Amino acid sequence: MFNSVQNELSLDHRGVQRMENAVAAAHHLGQRLVTTRGLPGLLLTAGLATLAVVADQIITTWADGQLLLAWVVLWAVLLGAIALFAEVAFGWSASMEASLSAWAARARSNAADEQTWAVALSDPRCMADLQAARWRTEVHDQAAADAPAAAFAASH
Repeated sequence: MFNSVQNELSLDHRGVQRMENAVAAAHHLGQRLVTTRGLPGLLLTAGLATLAVVADQIITTWADGQLLLAWVVLWAVLLGAIALFAEVAFGWSASMEASLSAWAARARSNAADEQTWAVALSDPRCMADLQAARWRTEVHDQAAADAPAAAFAASH
C-alpha cells in the first residue's frame, strides 16, 4: 500500500505580506521626502496651506458678492507664491540637508571617539596605542611646522 501526501500550503502569511508591503511603502515615502525635492516641496506646501487658511479666515468675513473674486485672487496669490518661492525652497533644503549631514557625521565621530576612549580606559594595550598615535601626530605636526623655517634658513 502506497500513501502520499501533497502539502501545497503557502509558507507566507498574507497578513505578514500586507504588513511588509505597508512598511516598504512607508519606507519609499520616507526616501522620497529625503531627496532634494521632497523636503522643500513639503515645506512649501505646508506654508501655502497656512497662507490659504489665513486667507480663508479673512475672506469669510466679507460679503457674498465679493467671495468669488476673493477666491480667484487667493488662488492667483497662492500659485504666484509657489512659482516665486519654489527655487528658494529647493536651495534652502539643499543647504539644510548638507548641514544636517555634517552634523550627523560629527555626532557619529564623537560617539565613536567616546566608545574608543571607554575601551582604552579598561584596556592598557588600547591606551598605549592611542598614546602612540597621539605622539606620532604631535611629531608630524611639529615637523610640518619646522619645515618652512628650515627651508627659509637654508635658502638664505
